[in-house]
Amino acid sequence: MDNLFWGATLRFVQVAIFAAPWIATGFVIAAVFRVFLGPERTRRLFAGNGWRGILNGWLWGMLLPVCSLGVIPIVRELHRSGVKGGALIAFALTAPLFNPLSLLYGLTLSDPVAIITFAGCSLLIVTCVGLLWDRIFSANEEVTAAPETRIPYGIKRIVAVAKTATQMIYSPAMLFILIGIAGSVVISLLMPHGSMSTMLERENGLAPLLVAGVSVPIYSTPLLAMSQIGSMFQHGNSIGAAFSLLIFGAGVNLGLFACFLRMYTAKQLFGFLGLLLGIGIGLAYLVSEPLFPKGVEVAGHTHAFDVYTNPFMPTSTDLPRQTRLEISKHWGNHEFGGTVILAGMILLGALFFLLDKWTKLNAWLTDFSSQSNLDRELPTSVVATCSIAGLLAMSVVGCYVYYPAQTQTLAEMRIFNAEAVVSAKSGNWEGALKWIAFQEDLARRLEIGTFIRSGTLSEFRRTKARIFREDLERLKHGVEDQNRRECDEIAMQVDKSFRRLSTAFKDAEP
Repeated sequence: MDNLFWGATLRFVQVAIFAAPWIATGFVIAAVFRVFLGPERTRRLFAGNGWRGILNGWLWGMLLPVCSLGVIPIVRELHRSGVKGGALIAFALTAPLFNPLSLLYGLTLSDPVAIITFAGCSLLIVTCVGLLWDRIFSANEEVTAAPETRIPYGIKRIVAVAKTATQMIYSPAMLFILIGIAGSVVISLLMPHGSMSTMLERENGLAPLLVAGVSVPIYSTPLLAMSQIGSMFQHGNSIGAAFSLLIFGAGVNLGLFACFLRMYTAKQLFGFLGLLLGIGIGLAYLVSEPLFPKGVEVAGHTHAFDVYTNPFMPTSTDLPRQTRLEISKHWGNHEFGGTVILAGMILLGALFFLLDKWTKLNAWLTDFSSQSNLDRELPTSVVATCSIAGLLAMSVVGCYVYYPAQTQTLAEMRIFNAEAVVSAKSGNWEGALKWIAFQEDLARRLEIGTFIRSGTLSEFRRTKARIFREDLERLKHGVEDQNRRECDEIAMQVDKSFRRLSTAFKDAEP
């Protein structure tokens, strides 16, 4: 029972930390739809039956950076505004799968053709599910829009966005998000540590189906899913299983299904789930063999899915201390800023509730007579154009921030490389695994950061990066086996391959 309790606690906190920035973004975007656009203009953005509505769902899904949890408050707002089911489904499935950051990240993990094929198949699934939903359920679909509350333009509208976004956290949307997180916790309770390390091999014909069954209840961020997919390509695992992970792990979760059940009938929910599973699993089997990488040595096991199983082994001891250490390390290594922002929004939402009770804040926000002379109303077309341009600009800036210039990345890698090599040679197994993970991530960021700034990335540099990652993978296996002699040898090879990588990216193209 101690093992289950502390394992569930650790998994819950880890998933919440991973999801925090995406959840905060989702609430802000939902508030922008409600306050700036309102139900009528929101319906116009997603208007149209059949193809037109699906394409609109695609467009906005690809522009907005959210995950399958962060999309929940936006989906609820779209339904509240009266958006048709097909367009809403297209948005809900596209937004978590087509984040610009994750797509760029994925292109460095394996053959770019494979990732592009995954993207094309994902859009095919979104289209088919959305069109079939409209065909089967649109006749019985009752679309009613919420009444529109007009907020004067200017500072009041900005305050209203902050108020709406933070108070939405106390709505059923947060309950659905918690259900989504709970799905990952339940799976971790049911699956012992390391139980998925060998079941996803290419020879296992059930691998895509098994991953689909595990992935539907769990939550994965787009970046985490891409990194796991890359690991599966490197290990020679089932490519169909990798595709299932992307569609069902990053694309949906139990919270999203609970949200759909609240908005639609049980028949419609199971119809949606059946269409998604049928088309998704069918495509997983279709692409599995054609996309299998050539010349890859099959490892026979993978640790890519350990994050979904129980984090502790049955023989683990001092679990409270281990849990505290893992939470502290995970928080510091990942979304420190995101959790602070989300916590601030929760506190601000509570403050707005108190202000509503003690003051006439709502009356002030909707009072057009007290507008400042400095406020100016802009045409809808100008606001829409600036909003779209702003989203595109934020995506571009986000890519440049997340993928720094090669000099900055190499400087960080130089420090982490020394830590990884020294830790592996000295037998500091836990520290070595941490630094190796950092190096794997930075090696991919190095490639992308160079590509988006120069517009090209030579095969020479790609090869040096690939060799470095392969050596890191070998060192990781040695550390996991705690083989001191093997780690001494491989650690020196990692140091050599890093020096060659550094020279390749610093020098002019050969």
